[in-house]
Amino acid sequence: MDAIDQDVKMDQNADQNTPDASANASADHNSTKNDTIPYHRFKEINDQYKDLKDKLSKIDQEKEAMRQKKLEEDGKLKELLSEKDNVINDLKVKAESWDKYKADRRDVLLSKLPESDREDFADLKLSQLEKVISKLSGSNSGSTATASDSPKRGRTDLKMKDMNRDQVRENWEDILNKHS
Repeated sequence: MDAIDQDVKMDQNADQNTPDASANASADHNSTKNDTIPYHRFKEINDQYKDLKDKLSKIDQEKEAMRQKKLEEDGKLKELLSEKDNVINDLKVKAESWDKYKADRRDVLLSKLPESDREDFADLKLSQLEKVISKLSGSNSGSTATASDSPKRGRTDLKMKDMNRDQVRENWEDILNKHS
């Protein structure tokens, strides 16, 4: 740091030792006149600056337009997502309804079996359980069935008002034949 301070002091002494300080100032002034930039070069650089500034402005505008477009698309995606959620909720309701129907149907079919056999057939698929019950009720109802009964169907000696909905469906053909 001392070396720098000494250099500064020497420069100050040199300025004071010059006989004409104003002559140095006018020399500096003349040298700046020679260092000026020609107008055509200034204009060229300034025009380039303006062109680049305009290009940057256009890029910024395009970027903003793309951002807004993306937001609009995101809004549509949110709308589409909302629609999909509604469809999923509707399907959940239908699935729950279907599961309830299958459970009720299984209970009805299992109730047709003796209690000792219910555990053996409880694990079957619903379609398999229906076939088993249909076969078992066809072979068991041979003594109680009338001559007009189909061997494939269950008991039709019951009156329609005594049957539940599933029994009516199972025996619908026989019911129609009985009344025609």
